[in-house]
Amino acid sequence: MQTLYAHQRLRQLSQAQRYVELDARLITVQRLSGLMPRELQRWFYRHPDDVHRGRAPCATEWYQYANLIQRVDAALVTILFYRHYARGLAAEDALLSAYQGYRELSLRKPRIDFDRAFDLAAHTVGLWLTNTPRLSVTVCTTCRSETLTDHG
Repeated sequence: MQTLYAHQRLRQLSQAQRYVELDARLITVQRLSGLMPRELQRWFYRHPDDVHRGRAPCATEWYQYANLIQRVDAALVTILFYRHYARGLAAEDALLSAYQGYRELSLRKPRIDFDRAFDLAAHTVGLWLTNTPRLSVTVCTTCRSETLTDHG
């Protein structure tokens, strides 16, 4: 039993490190890793000023009013997440893989930060922040392309 706990703890710390490297806010790292804020600050931030704080984004409000380029990027990262998640990958791993894939596809600095990607993914499958999906990945019946739409 002791090794099971140690293995779980090491996995949490490893995931948290990857989120911090992607400039995730403290609240996002906490929600995804399950670690407490004080523990995260002790392990990953040397100075209190290094902590990425601020209000977490809200995808359902933002996506409706985003410009076309932002909506395309949001759809891209969310569709990548949804594909990984639908194949049976754990949600946290699907999000990391999707965001890293999105960053590789971005020619410039990514328009969607990790916190926004987390929020979009959460509202697409109903995890972490909400129990009910508010966004959905829809497939066009004519061209079979996928897009992100409001749920319903």
